[in-house]
Amino acid sequence: MNNFYDKYEFFPLTILDSPLETVELELKEILTTWQKDSKIEFGPVDLDKINPPPMIIAGGAHLPKFLIWEPKNNPNSTAFFSNYQDGLNSLIHVWNQRYRKRAVSVRLSNDTISYYPHHEINVKTSENEERVVYTHVASKWEFFQTGPVQEFEDIENYKAKKIKERLNNDIVNKYLYKLGFKIWEEDFYKSNNKGIYFERLSWNK
Repeated sequence: MNNFYDKYEFFPLTILDSPLETVELELKEILTTWQKDSKIEFGPVDLDKINPPPMIIAGGAHLPKFLIWEPKNNPNSTAFFSNYQDGLNSLIHVWNQRYRKRAVSVRLSNDTISYYPHHEINVKTSENEERVVYTHVASKWEFFQTGPVQEFEDIENYKAKKIKERLNNDIVNKYLYKLGFKIWEEDFYKSNNKGIYFERLSWNK
């Protein structure tokens, strides 16, 4: 089965535990420094407008932009996709800390085309705790975990002899399924409402 995100070498996605209209207002409140040098647009959900596949490059050199939308198969949640490999994690961190609502972030790799695969699930809870688990390749496969184990996790996975089998796309998808999300399905990337596009136009404050 081909997953929706397999066309990307590296795919960052966050699911915010809050309705789209609320998240829009909250992000606008956080991003006050963007106001004079940014734009917001509304339209059909199209990830290519943020970053076409297959490459998403690391942040720092290019201006950030992101899309939020209400997934067709998860109408009470807000999906967040950016043009940064870290999924604009610093922005998600501020949102979680300020509004004390859960954010579930994943980083998925298509290992057939990725030079440095990375598989991660990061949960920022409504109690402002953070759980991070990942496997990735630097010079070799490495495994890392920190924070309180979440109910959806199967810690037996992390005992696998082969490090790359301790967390991979399939395991992340199983975790997300337990949380009620099917990000591999096309309906997750469709919406009954318009998506909201944020783009920073310059670094000037």
